[in-house]
Amino acid sequence: MAARSGAEAFALLAASTRTPDFIVCDYELADQRRGSDVIRDLREEFNADIPALLVTGNTAGGVAELASRELGVPVLYKPLE
Repeated sequence: MAARSGAEAFALLAASTRTPDFIVCDYELADQRRGSDVIRDLREEFNADIPALLVTGNTAGGVAELASRELGVPVLYKPLE
């Protein structure tokens, strides 16, 4: 399933009893949330260390890298092939 925001992801997953197999999440989301927060929240909601990765076009400041180390997830930079 695909969602445009953390809220939309939670709404879609609320109808499912299945834990997500994997999370691919943009770092900067349309609803002003960070993808790292959404990954953390989904892991807490499902009480599982769901494999994930962050995608970002922001190469300045290393913020996404810091979040990736904190969560133990890789970061991919746009544009992706």
